[in-house]
Amino acid sequence: MATKTLTAQCYCKSIHFTLTLPTSSLPLKTHLCHCSVCRHVHGMLCCFHAPLPSGIHPDFVSPSSKDNLTAYPTRNALRYFCSTCGCHIGDSDNEGKDEWVISSSIFEPSGDSGDRVWDFGSHIYADENSTRDGGLAVWLPEIGGKTMKHINLDPPGEPTPQAPPPPEPVKGRDGEDRLLAQCHCGGISFTISRPDPSKLALHEPLQKIPSARDPAKYRASIDFCDECRLQTGTHITAWTFVAASATSPRIPPSLQIGTAKTYQSSPGVLRAFCSVCGASVFYTTAGKTFEDGELQLDVMVGVLRAPEGVRAEKWLDWNLGSGSYEKDGENFDKVFADAVREGMRRWGLEKNGEGS
Repeated sequence: MATKTLTAQCYCKSIHFTLTLPTSSLPLKTHLCHCSVCRHVHGMLCCFHAPLPSGIHPDFVSPSSKDNLTAYPTRNALRYFCSTCGCHIGDSDNEGKDEWVISSSIFEPSGDSGDRVWDFGSHIYADENSTRDGGLAVWLPEIGGKTMKHINLDPPGEPTPQAPPPPEPVKGRDGEDRLLAQCHCGGISFTISRPDPSKLALHEPLQKIPSARDPAKYRASIDFCDECRLQTGTHITAWTFVAASATSPRIPPSLQIGTAKTYQSSPGVLRAFCSVCGASVFYTTAGKTFEDGELQLDVMVGVLRAPEGVRAEKWLDWNLGSGSYEKDGENFDKVFADAVREGMRRWGLEKNGEGS
């Protein structure tokens, strides 16, 4: 039987494994799941998962092993992430059947021609019951000229996972609006105030992201960088940029709050994820400050609990013209990167009459 071997690694390389697949199973059907559990466990707008053929599972390359993973149990799966850098590698069933759903984002590049390994075909739980606004699905209606399906994977008769009831608006001591941010297990939880107009202009940011057009909103942007992909286990990340003084409790430069665990992904760059559920939450880097020198925090959008939906459009002004580190996205999976950028551009034209 003809086979193909794929290699995967997380960012810190504590997790290194292969999959040996029959070529007849390729390309693997891959879906983007938008359910609230996946969003808040990953800290992303959605996760990128491919069910493996029965009996196929990660074959760890020494010195890597399953012992380097943390397992987080949810309703119907054990969700595994690297204990060192927080990268999600996939889920196994929690009934001992050795059936896996793997992250497609941490493997070698899939290419942009007919030999693709991953067949992105569907959005799972992207309807308003689950996301309240469609999540990433509204920016990815098609890929490679093929329309993405919207489906529910639950067996007939079982309820569709729904987003938790919209939270009541959070108010500060003076009655001001605040936005709740919380990972799935609740181990990292804080609120964000409306922007301070004096801190909307960034001081020498690593990426030139335009200031928000609405002074009552924070700027938000997608990111294709390889470091973020390999540290989270998703093709793209989505960030918003806030001052530390806007958070309560105030997030310190160490990013240590609740169950947070930090990882220095490169010199001067610190990331934080939940050590219990694995949600990626923060990014900061030396010198990334506002004009008055105050620490700027990059916050993962997937932990925001906005009543209006996962894109938090009453709080965030999205940069629809482009994403950060687009070349990384093109080098890893150009078909996907092009589809997301085009989808965001069209959505911006339809919604606002502009693509940025």
